[in-house]
Amino acid sequence: MVSMLLAVMLAALPAAADAKCLTNKEARQVIARGDAVRLSSVRQKVRGEIVKARLCQSGRRYFYRVTVLSKKGKVRVQRIGASP
Repeated sequence: MVSMLLAVMLAALPAAADAKCLTNKEARQVIARGDAVRLSSVRQKVRGEIVKARLCQSGRRYFYRVTVLSKKGKVRVQRIGASP
């Protein structure tokens, strides 16, 4: 049920035409260069448990697309800025 709810929520998100999520290797390189902050630096902006996180890029800006499970059991997807 959670996976079905998650799929519906992801489909409902407005997608920026130029947004692209990075591979793990690309994300490590971007963070090493200092172009984006580590996920640990933005965790405090999330209420709930992060169950999935991807570093994405839109133009020259980076953001994390995180899937969060709230204490009440609700799943939501949130964008958090990752540019320094």
